[in-house]
Amino acid sequence: MFGGTCTQAARTLWVYNKLPAQDLTVSWLTFTLAAEEAGTSRIYGGIHFDNGNVAGLDLSKKAGEEACAKAVSYRLGTAW
Repeated sequence: MFGGTCTQAARTLWVYNKLPAQDLTVSWLTFTLAAEEAGTSRIYGGIHFDNGNVAGLDLSKKAGEEACAKAVSYRLGTAW
């Protein structure tokens, strides 16, 4: 569970200061949902291609799993 939330105040985007028209709040239940939405927005924005997004999501999932496993090993006293 992640529970992340982000609010963008009305008319504060540096690219176009008339947006958003009103305060905008987005939230995600998990890191995965946040990452997927961020990746999709970069595809629509023309910043990344889909294959780069897929590869990045895969790599970040693997890194997260490794970090979690390492943290658990410290908690259990089995870290090397």
